[in-house]
Amino acid sequence: GQPPVSLTRWRVRLDSATEGVIPVLLKWPQDRLAWATTQKEFAQTLLQAGQVARACRRYKKSMLDLEIPTDWTPEELLIQRNRLRLALHLNICHCALKIEHFDEAIWHASRALLMDKSNVKALFRRGSAQLLKPNNPNGLEEAIADLSRASQLDPSNKEIGRMLIKARMAQKDHDKQQAALCSRMLAAAAK
Repeated sequence: GQPPVSLTRWRVRLDSATEGVIPVLLKWPQDRLAWATTQKEFAQTLLQAGQVARACRRYKKSMLDLEIPTDWTPEELLIQRNRLRLALHLNICHCALKIEHFDEAIWHASRALLMDKSNVKALFRRGSAQLLKPNNPNGLEEAIADLSRASQLDPSNKEIGRMLIKARMAQKDHDKQQAALCSRMLAAAAK
C-alpha cells in the first residue's frame, strides 16, 4: 500500500543533558569557555534588542555548556568558569524578572547566592521576585530580608532603597488586612 498522507509533528523537551549519558571528560576547557562567553555576549545583544525570552534561552544554553564534564585545569580556568556561571545565573534571573517568571528568577538568584553570599544583584533580584510574585505567602518576609541585606551591603543604591520601601509598605498593608480580619472574626465569635 500507499503511505499515509498525513504529517506527524513531535515536540520534544530536553529535561537533562547529562542523565543517562556516560560521562566523558573533555579536554578543551578554553574552547568551552570561549564558546560560552560568545553565547553570553550574543544573549546580551538580544536582551538589548528587547528579545528577552530569546536572550534567556541563549543564557541557559551557555550555562548548560559549562556543566558538561570538562577538565578545568589550570585553576585559573575554573575560576573564570565559576565567574561566568555567576554572571549567567544573574542574567537569567534578570530576564526571568522581565518576563515575570518569578519562580525561575528566585531559583537562579538563589544559585548565584550559593556562589557568592554577598552578591547585591542576586539579593536585590531575589527580593524583587519574592515581592512581585503573586500569591506568595512568605514572600514579603523573604523580600524584606533580602532587600534589607542588599541595602546594608550597598546603602547608596537608590533602586534597592525604593524596592525596600515598597516591600515594607506592602507588609504594612498586609498587616492591616490581617488585623481587620482578626477583629471581624473576634466580633463574630463574641455575638
